[in-house]
Amino acid sequence: MNGITENPTRTLLKNVILTALFIAISVVFGKMLEALPNIELISFSVWMSTYVLDRKYSTVVGFLSFLIHSMLSPYGVAPLPLLLSQAIGGALIGFFGGSVIRSKKTKYSTSLPYDRCLAYLGFGLLITFVYDALTNFGGFAAFSENTSTLVAYMIGGLTFSVVHIVNNGIAFMLLTPLVKRAIDRVYFPTKSNLKRNEYVDSKSN
Repeated sequence: MNGITENPTRTLLKNVILTALFIAISVVFGKMLEALPNIELISFSVWMSTYVLDRKYSTVVGFLSFLIHSMLSPYGVAPLPLLLSQAIGGALIGFFGGSVIRSKKTKYSTSLPYDRCLAYLGFGLLITFVYDALTNFGGFAAFSENTSTLVAYMIGGLTFSVVHIVNNGIAFMLLTPLVKRAIDRVYFPTKSNLKRNEYVDSKSN
């Protein structure tokens, strides 16, 4: 592991605990803002899990966080196509997020260069657009029997999702540097950039 050796059992246990922790945090964040339409921080919480966990664990965080959150909805469990589309959308955040948050241009800097903030903004906008497109398709599969209206349904759904997309983009841009710094203090207390880079680089493989 690039100079850092950990007991495999201990590493597995740590990853499982962190996975469970991020799932719990994500679900709590989701419930906190549940009353506000198209405003949520569950996507951001899943995104931040990719900073600490490798891809397979952060993908699980995304899938289970959105699945549990949807199943705990006060409006009842969503129909299966919509439920699965929400969970898969969350998994995509966990799967692709690490490629951006751990890129050489974005990791371990205490400053806020524009290119890094724009990378966070761009990912937030793009992944939320993909999530909303996926869930709109899931909603169409669950509720519509007329396939000829698919295009109109998708366009109408994405138009309604503009607030969600913009909100997530701004949240990713503004909150990510602050939360990364907090995670660094807790998860990398030695503040050794070399060790932190080696550790995260190993997780990227």
